Amino acid sequence: MQTQTQPTKERKRNRENIDFEELPPEALLKISDVVLVTSLSRSVLEKRYAEGKFPRPRFLGRDRVWTWGDVRKWLRSVAKRGAN
Repeated sequence: MQTQTQPTKERKRNRENIDFEELPPEALLKISDVVLVTSLSRSVLEKRYAEGKFPRPRFLGRDRVWTWGDVRKWLRSVAKRGAN
């Protein structure tokens, strides 16, 4: 029996084509999506949410997820602080 799995590169390429502005605020993002949209590394994200400087993840089973609304709000606050 043949299994159908996508190679990692193809899945990653599809994730890069996500139009984040079209997502509803309640959309759940995996850490790879958060890394992509924020340009922060996983370790920096973990450090920032541990310090209370980034929204804490929620857990979906064992997976950490963030809502797009929380991440977008954080991105806008960083942009606003940087513009001042």
